[in-house]
Amino acid sequence: MVGRIDPPWIVAVLLVIGTAAVITDLWRRKIYNWLTFPAMFCGMAWMTWSHGLGGLATSLGGMLVALGCFGLFMGLRWLGAGDVKLLMAFGAWGGARYSAEVALFSIILGGMLTLLVMVLTGRLVGFLRRFYQFARSFLIRELEVEPLKIDRKFRLPFAIPLVIAAISEALGNPLQYWDITIPGVWHG
Repeated sequence: MVGRIDPPWIVAVLLVIGTAAVITDLWRRKIYNWLTFPAMFCGMAWMTWSHGLGGLATSLGGMLVALGCFGLFMGLRWLGAGDVKLLMAFGAWGGARYSAEVALFSIILGGMLTLLVMVLTGRLVGFLRRFYQFARSFLIRELEVEPLKIDRKFRLPFAIPLVIAAISEALGNPLQYWDITIPGVWHG
């Protein structure tokens, strides 16, 4: 096995799914159900066919971990439902540990991308000023807590870091370079 997902053609499938998601997220700011639900179903079908009921359990576990990792962010409106379903689709092909690692790595990449775009567009100073006001009001008891004001116009398509993380994790373990490990047995 060259990467973390075997057989290697699955990486190509994930790349096709991811490319379509990035295109629709950039174009329409949406990841469609016509992409995510068939991808989930095909992942479950492949895992069941190739590994039996254990494969189905692995696939369902990957989808549940994905929902658990990104469900809170969706509830807070930090991520859209399409992002969650895309991670669930990837989890259907790779399992629970793969989902967890993709979620963690995509958050790291998303933060780096956001920081880069904020610097390039001149939004970083304003954000840091707003964050300072929030933190100051939160930490000093005499002050009324001032909610963190979020610039709703500044939204990046999260499919980009999510797909980069999914493909990177499928090919190897990029988190090892930062000494970040998620314990457990690899299923995939």
